[in-house]
Amino acid sequence: MCSIDRGLAARGDRLSTVESRELKDAVDGDLTADLYRHGSTTVVLIVAFWLFLHMVLGSETDDGTAVDWVLDFALMLIVLRWGADLLLARTGSVRGRFWVFTALTASIGIAYGVVNFLSYSRAGPIPIVILATCQVAITSLALVSLAGSIVAFLLFALPNVGVLVVLAAIFPLPGPGEVFALMLALYIVCLVMMHAFIHSSVKEGFVLRRRLTQLAMRDPLTGLPNRRHVTEFMPSDASLAVRTAIAGSRASKGAPYRFQMMMLDLDQFKTVNDSYGHETGDRVLVEVGRTIRAALREEDIVARWGGEEFLVIARNIEGPSADVSARLRLAIARARIESGSKPVLSLTCSIGSAVFPFSEDRPALFSWKDVLALADRCLYYAKENGRNRSVGIAAGEEFGSLPDAAALLEIDLDEACRRGWIRFLADAGAGGGLSQAS
Repeated sequence: MCSIDRGLAARGDRLSTVESRELKDAVDGDLTADLYRHGSTTVVLIVAFWLFLHMVLGSETDDGTAVDWVLDFALMLIVLRWGADLLLARTGSVRGRFWVFTALTASIGIAYGVVNFLSYSRAGPIPIVILATCQVAITSLALVSLAGSIVAFLLFALPNVGVLVVLAAIFPLPGPGEVFALMLALYIVCLVMMHAFIHSSVKEGFVLRRRLTQLAMRDPLTGLPNRRHVTEFMPSDASLAVRTAIAGSRASKGAPYRFQMMMLDLDQFKTVNDSYGHETGDRVLVEVGRTIRAALREEDIVARWGGEEFLVIARNIEGPSADVSARLRLAIARARIESGSKPVLSLTCSIGSAVFPFSEDRPALFSWKDVLALADRCLYYAKENGRNRSVGIAAGEEFGSLPDAAALLEIDLDEACRRGWIRFLADAGAGGGLSQAS
């Protein structure tokens, strides 16, 4: 394996733990959401089972009997769960709704188990065999709607079917009793095997879908998030920042949520490809991505934006500052990159940055795309003024006189500064590009 391949493999191993945890959480969410969506199907099956119990058990379900009382209680639980499906459909977390759903499903299964216990010795072997067959059919059909969770399935199946298995083993009924006990034992084995297969198939489908989504959201070379990943989550992050800024200005409680957007571009990167070859250029991009990631906090985002450009999003910051961009610029300048038989490389970068919301007084004036465009303009400002430097902007003293967002996006940055619309946050470097490290 060549050195670049080893670097990519190491990068993949570094991300695998975090990605596998995110994948597991995402798949669990898919499974619980799928289970909850199919709740109405299970309700229909359980109601059908409730009606069939009345038919099979006959006089045991007359008014005032213990079996009748338990069956009525089971019907109340069925109605309660159906109501929970409707009321909780759009409230609370998916996980919270799932546990309410599962708890009620388990309670219904327990109620049916109590009915089996009370009627086992009174109903006679034929009705009990019919009852067991009905439970086999209903519980098997429930696999269709409970395949999303083996926990929910077992909590429903074990109380009502398990009671019959235990009773048949301890108190075998004469005649059909032995056949009944054997049938239930075989049924339980087949049911568990069938459910394990269905559950694994459903889960594999969700895992595959999530893996394909992850691949679409990752840069194949560096393993970093790509432009599509950023555009997927940025609207919600920007909305949160605007809401907290507005709420903070009204209540003056707590610090609003802000994030800093930094466009980072490697200086004279074309020289690397021209002089050292594209394999070395790829190695440089992988190493730069690793260096940027190591210089950030866990909650910060670094994405490959395209070519030799990277987008860095420092989340939940206190306010406009050049500290993060200066730290990134210095980290890249200090990095040493192997280039095979040729000398070790050292590169510099230029960075442009702006904070969202751009102004606390007018948080909704600029969209996150507008702020990204401002950061990009600051990047080119840094390039035009010597490279190896970071240039950021923040709202100036006369920002209130800015007519609209378009005015700042179109005007020259120096002119905007003279008008007081912006102020510069400059971490001036010494100019740079590609060099050979000593």
